[in-house]
Parts: sequence; structure tokens; C-alpha cells
Amino acid sequence: MGCVVGFLSLPGLAAASPDGDAVLASSTQTIGSGSQVAITPMCPTGTRALGGGVHPLAPASLDNSNIYRVGFSAPVDETGTTAATDAGDIPRGWTVEVYNGGSPAQFRAYAVCSASSDATLSEFTLATGTGVVAQSNEHTVSCPTGTRAIGGGVGTTTAIPPTTSTSFPYSYRSMPVGAAGTPAGTADGDIPTGWLANASFQSSSSSSVFRYYAVCSAGSDATIRVAPFSVNALNTDPGGFNGAAVTCPTGQRALAGGLASDIAQSPNNFRILRSGPLDATSTGADPSGTDTGDVPTGWYGAERSSGVIGTTTFRTVAVCATDLSTAPPGDTPACQTARADLAAAELEQDRAEKTVHKLKKKVAKAKKAKGKRAKKKLKNLKKKLKSARRDLNDADDAAAEAESRVTQLC
Repeated sequence: MGCVVGFLSLPGLAAASPDGDAVLASSTQTIGSGSQVAITPMCPTGTRALGGGVHPLAPASLDNSNIYRVGFSAPVDETGTTAATDAGDIPRGWTVEVYNGGSPAQFRAYAVCSASSDATLSEFTLATGTGVVAQSNEHTVSCPTGTRAIGGGVGTTTAIPPTTSTSFPYSYRSMPVGAAGTPAGTADGDIPTGWLANASFQSSSSSSVFRYYAVCSAGSDATIRVAPFSVNALNTDPGGFNGAAVTCPTGQRALAGGLASDIAQSPNNFRILRSGPLDATSTGADPSGTDTGDVPTGWYGAERSSGVIGTTTFRTVAVCATDLSTAPPGDTPACQTARADLAAAELEQDRAEKTVHKLKKKVAKAKKAKGKRAKKKLKNLKKKLKSARRDLNDADDAAAEAESRVTQLC
């Protein structure tokens, strides 16, 4: 974790534009055969989690459909638990639930962390009935007006058995959506306004609780990037599984990602094999080079088919934002906001100066007047002048602070 903090503290990167300083925190764990494990990497103190995911460090046959899958992937607050993570919380880490059906293998989970982000969580809780087999539960969490969904996912407070059983969880899509609010209406280059996620249990003898999240930011300039791929039916050749990587445009970092499908599917037909960030040196076939402290520049996702339906199109999705180290001066949303704040502060400073000047002239004139009424008027004017000078001092301080922020951000 220490190298993450060091990177975030480099001069010129801190607080220049929300999200564009994003780097990775990770946690690596060996998962035994037939085991289901939750891995929860936490971001360094003072930073916020924007997205997250997981990769096997040695992908089996480029994601063999019978080897592993991701059940849940979601942000968590400082407690590291889904149960305690609510709307309005600051995301501090990321939790993923992974099933490994092959030989014992290493899996690395990631949290995408930012020191400058203003991200907070929007959340929706869904409680289901009992004894429902292959129950599919899907929801879209929208971010407040004027903010962008820079990440998201779904978690559960329902106990998950540590080994494979009939109650194993799975998901087949988790993705940002644009203004249309639908998967089909979301295209490359769109502004993400919400996050759609799907989760299921193969079966359940008790009620299940799903918690859906969107990570929302008012200052981010994030947009959506996609890379389509096709998954054939399980009984075709080649069939059963496929994946693709999407790379953010030059000068941008990947804040989050996922897998998208335009058509709602039966939860028995498709499942997410894996979904996670990549640095500039790694690939979907070999993600092992992507680790703590790296800059995420893309995303890799893979999907499996467990049904016999025909070819289905999926999309690996990345949420990309301007890299602080390459952002031209004045181009970031934070810089533009700072300039507007400075203009407003200077207007207030000018108004305060004029008020003080006018009151000085009135006091000087009142001093020449005679009589009790004149003395009372002079006393009131001096009071107003004293208050106006305080206002001017405050305005001067605000303008100086705003100017300093423009210098820092632009």
C-alpha cells in the first residue's frame, strides 16, 4: 500500500481534477478448488475507491467456461463490508466474490483509488423471497442530476458458503448506462449517469438481500468506452466463453469497468468469468503485471455461456477520465470551476471595495455636520463602515484563495 500513497503524493498530480490521478490498490489470494472467497482490497487512507474488479493471475485456456466466475463486485466504505455501506457514504475499497472450480489458483482483486475524487455512493437495497431457484435480480442506480456514474456494482448481505453448493451466486452484466438509462441506449463516448447490475443465486432456502451501488462524482469528466465481443453457445466450437479488452483514449485513465449486454438474459445462460483493470503493459491473456500502484489504462472482461442459445454479443466497458499528468491547462472540469469561482470572488471583492469607498465619503461628510442628529448619523455610518471593511477583508481572502486554486488546478 505504501507505494500507492507515494504515487498519489507526487507534485502536480494532487487535486488537479477529480479522478484523473487514479491508481490501483490490490490484494492477491490463493483460492482452493471448489471454493468461494470474498477478496476486499482497501484504498490508502484519504483516498476514494472509484471502481474495482478481479483477475486470475494465470487465466486457464483464456477463460475456460468451467473454471471460475465472479458473483459480486461492489464498493465498500471504511468498514469493508456491504452490510454497513450505505447511500451517501464515501467508498474506501472494493469487494469481489470469486468462485474457483479448477485447481488452486491465485486471484488478484483491485480497487481503483483516487486522492482527488469527490465520489460518494448512491444505493438501492432489494430483498427477495425464499426458495426461488435461479432467481435473477437486476437494478439500475441513478446518480443525482449533474453528476456522473464513474463506477458501480452489486453486493449482498446474504451469507455465501465457502465451498461450491446449490446456493452459489453469479452475475452476467454490470455496466454504466448513459442518459437513456438502458443498456441498448448506451454507446461509446456517452456520459455515464447510472449503473446497472445483475445478481443471482442458483437457489436459496432463505431470503436474499442484494445491494446495488453507483459511485457518483460531480467533478469528473468521465465517459464510456466499449469493446464488443461474441459468445457462442456452450455446445458449439469454439463455444462457451470469450472476452475482450477495451483501452481508454491516450491521456485518460480507467476508473471502473464491467460487462454489458443489450438483451436481458436468463441467469442460467450467461455468467461473468472475470472483470478487472489493466495497466499499459498487461493483456487479458496475462494480467499478472497489473498490480498495486499501477495506472489503469483499460479494462478486460470475459463472459461464459452455460446454455445452448446462439451467438450473443457482449461488450467490455471502461469508464475513462482525463489523466492529470497529461491534461492541458484549463481543460479539466476542476480548472473551469476554479476560474468561475475566481470570477465570482473578484466581483464580490469589487462590490465590497466600492461599498467601503462610498461609506468613507459619507463619514467624512457627516463629520462636518452639527447637532445631535448628525452625531447619531455619524455613529451609524461608522458602524456600517466597520462592517463593510470586515466584508472587504473576507472578500480579499476569498479572492486570494480562489486565485491560488486557479494557479494550482490550471
